[in-house]
Amino acid sequence: MKVVLDTNIYFGWIRERKRPELLLDVYTQKYLSCHVLMELWAGAKSKQAGRTIEKLQKPYLKADRIMSPSGSDFITAGQILSDLPDSEKSRLKNAGFVNDLFIALTAQSIGAMLYTSNRGDFELIAPFVRGLRVAYV
Repeated sequence: MKVVLDTNIYFGWIRERKRPELLLDVYTQKYLSCHVLMELWAGAKSKQAGRTIEKLQKPYLKADRIMSPSGSDFITAGQILSDLPDSEKSRLKNAGFVNDLFIALTAQSIGAMLYTSNRGDFELIAPFVRGLRVAYV
């Protein structure tokens, strides 16, 4: 089974060793969203944190499993952002929400299960991304 882990899952693992079953499951093929990787690097505030991210990204680079959005993903993202209800338009100012949209689109594009603890963003995104599979942990 293909799996994409949201940034909050990696941060939980790095900081508190939370959810080892998700990160260490040898029966899944893990893929890393370039947006997750960017958020991880943005959160690396020390040399030690940078070394941790380097170590984490290495197997994904080696296996060519870092996913980037396609041109059509950008079109779809723009359409979804345009179609958000007026009550949710303030999310457009939040880079994290836009990153989550791209994480969802890239996970869906490879048929992966997306694991996250961020219900707020992904419950709003899911109805717009046909076939997206999300597990809230």
